[in-house]
Amino acid sequence: MTKSQQQLLWIAAILAALQFGVKPILAWQNSLITELTLNEARIERSEQLLASEEEINTAANTAAALANEVREKFPVASESSLLQIELQSSIEEQLRASQVSLQEFAWLTSLQQDGSGLGHLRARVRFAGEIGRLTEAQFQLQSAMPNAIHESMELRRDNRRRGAYVMTLQLRVNVQSQQQGGGA
Repeated sequence: MTKSQQQLLWIAAILAALQFGVKPILAWQNSLITELTLNEARIERSEQLLASEEEINTAANTAAALANEVREKFPVASESSLLQIELQSSIEEQLRASQVSLQEFAWLTSLQQDGSGLGHLRARVRFAGEIGRLTEAQFQLQSAMPNAIHESMELRRDNRRRGAYVMTLQLRVNVQSQQQGGGA
């Protein structure tokens, strides 16, 4: 073996040592640095949370009290069909007060529960009259029953009566579900 071949072997050995010895150590160090940086950031966030623990607890208690206060404003769904009769009666009474004629009232769904402690029913209400009375009826219904959300509204001319219109509302009526209601 010549001297230049020996030098090339030494260079190859050094390069192999760098490739298989030093490079993995550097990669390991970089991963440790990244992990330590992430842990340091987590610790800082945790310290900030602990420093403001009282404020966070106060805000959480305030939010829970406000949620209960808002939930109590919704009617209680103790029995679904009785609730439907009461809500339908209330909606019809609002429409009669606005002097429009009710053409259709249909419950589209039964009581649907969701995780927020509220449930909802869906209804379609169709009523007819002069345009001013229809808009007044829609406004009065929305004002009197803020738990009845108007999901859709359709207004069209009434082909049977001159100057009359027909309004169709699809309502989502929110109520307290049985698990949440009844206690207050």
